[in-house]
Amino acid sequence: MGTAVAGFNHCEHTKPQVCSKQWNSKGWKFQGLAKNLSKSTIHGLMGAYLRDPKGGWHFYWNKKTSTLAHGKTATSKVVKCPKGWEAQGVWDATPGKAGGNWYSAVTICK
Repeated sequence: MGTAVAGFNHCEHTKPQVCSKQWNSKGWKFQGLAKNLSKSTIHGLMGAYLRDPKGGWHFYWNKKTSTLAHGKTATSKVVKCPKGWEAQGVWDATPGKAGGNWYSAVTICK
């Protein structure tokens, strides 16, 4: 799947397309992005998901839900990306309910 927005990669899915990026600015940082490629408006909660080498899960959710019309994007907050941890952008299509998470492809923190 192509890049949703310049600088973001590791994209998966289409409603929305969920991508991520990492960069080095006084330590490695990570951010997730969701872009609505469908014709209908969608609602959800954007976040970043990191998994430590011991298997611990760490979700960093935005405080407010997003409403995305066709072609619009939402980004997660920027989080530290510890070396060796797995990181993914995550879109929760059903905030407060189980089973609604859509993830970007996994990237390993540098």
